Amino acid sequence: MSSIDLAVGLTRAWVRVYTRGLPAEERTARRAELDADLWEHAHDAGNESRRQVRIALEVVERLVAGMPADISWRREAKRGWRARVEQGSRSMLSMTKKHGMIALTGALGLWYLFIAVTAPLSGDDWTGGTREMLTFGLVCGIAAILVFTGLVRLRKSKRWARTMLGIGAVMGAVFTFWIVVPVVAALAILIWLLVTRERRTPAHA
Repeated sequence: MSSIDLAVGLTRAWVRVYTRGLPAEERTARRAELDADLWEHAHDAGNESRRQVRIALEVVERLVAGMPADISWRREAKRGWRARVEQGSRSMLSMTKKHGMIALTGALGLWYLFIAVTAPLSGDDWTGGTREMLTFGLVCGIAAILVFTGLVRLRKSKRWARTMLGIGAVMGAVFTFWIVVPVVAALAILIWLLVTRERRTPAHA
């Protein structure tokens, strides 16, 4: 083994040490950068023994002198990687919450639609008369329409869609206040709409 081979082996071993635990793309990029640099040194050395020794010493000198910078690079790379992981986790959690609330809103709309259809048909089987059941069904039908319209328009017209969702959810909950689950669902949807509402950016003077 030549002196330059030994110096290259030491440098590669050090790179493996300080890139351990980092993402594969970070490790691969750093090692590829090092290999390109080492190849230039080995190419410059040629077959002359003295020149190989001198370049090997230069490689080892650069290795030792660059250790603090390598450690600092690792800290920055790890910090950036953690930040990307945390951001990805937050984005995934946010998307999960959003999809869950959309599913809950759709289920609530289906419930209001079910009430709108069955209430007028029940007549005196419920607590009120036929006219009262028709009114009750009509209100729940309007609530269902508002909820479904808000869901459909949520991507295109967020402000109006969120307003329709909120009104529809609350309207149906008010008229079915004795049923706990829809009321809780409507309250959760209303809180979600309020928490995730878009804030207006103040106009510049």
